[in-house]
Amino acid sequence: MHLFRKRQPHEPEPLVHIDLAGEMAALSRQYDGLVQARRMEWLASRLGSGMAIRRSDCGFCGDRLGLLLDDGSILVLRLLWPERRPLVRLNAIRWNEPTGWDVRLTTSLGESITCSAWRASLTLASEVPAEPERPVARPHRKTRS
Repeated sequence: MHLFRKRQPHEPEPLVHIDLAGEMAALSRQYDGLVQARRMEWLASRLGSGMAIRRSDCGFCGDRLGLLLDDGSILVLRLLWPERRPLVRLNAIRWNEPTGWDVRLTTSLGESITCSAWRASLTLASEVPAEPERPVARPHRKTRS
């Protein structure tokens, strides 16, 4: 008995099921690095004399750095070496083959530092979800005495 037999000429072609959502997700993951590289190059070309940082957050170990830029976009860096100082200005970005992204920043004390990141992702301001509005506080209820 043969488990696989040849299709006869009079038999119809078998239907193939394609998981379109899965295929699109795989395609998106495949090209994510290329998209992020182009976004980083675009940001580097816009910097000129630098860009102010509204807020900087570092992860628990200092190896993940999140920067909310002045134009509303968010730059997330996965650093090779931890950086925990507060940052106020993004000065330059460039690709360095051995280490990854070299990002020149200015600290709140005015020091110029260079952080090396093995991964960087930029979320454009148009993609950042709006912060939900806080509900208006209700007036304090008077209690009976």
